[in-house]
Amino acid sequence: MIVVSNTSPITNLSKINALSLLQKIYGEIFIPSAVFYEITTHKSPGTQEVQTLEWIEYKNVADKNFSASLEKYLDKGESEAIALAVELKADLIIIDENKGRQTAKDFDLNIIGTLGILLKAKSMNLIDNVKTYMDDLLSQAGFWIDNKTYDLLLKLANEK
Repeated sequence: MIVVSNTSPITNLSKINALSLLQKIYGEIFIPSAVFYEITTHKSPGTQEVQTLEWIEYKNVADKNFSASLEKYLDKGESEAIALAVELKADLIIIDENKGRQTAKDFDLNIIGTLGILLKAKSMNLIDNVKTYMDDLLSQAGFWIDNKTYDLLLKLANEK
């Protein structure tokens, strides 16, 4: 399975010590050079991991014109993540931001976000509950989840 990730899922999962879920679920993930740069230049959570973990592989986007065209309305990391996913014919892209998700859908990419990763991890018995991880995202990562989505995720996880 070919999986490409944007910056925020890596940094947010790193902030709550749950980045290993990506490896347990998918084995390997790809990140474009812009995502690698965003994480490592700002010394974001996940910096050491993207530099050292063998299951996180970064690749340069071949079609710079395509990714540059996406930068008209997305940031560089999102643009390159989508471009790389298209180039690799990825099975999945991990992306949280609404504009990025919509653009990925426009290119017929399958999408999952950080919260979807948590649901998948629970369904695979990798975590006991989603609530603890969502609460950690809210308190430790500055992640925003509206009440309706929070409640829906608890229902989907059979925790409410």
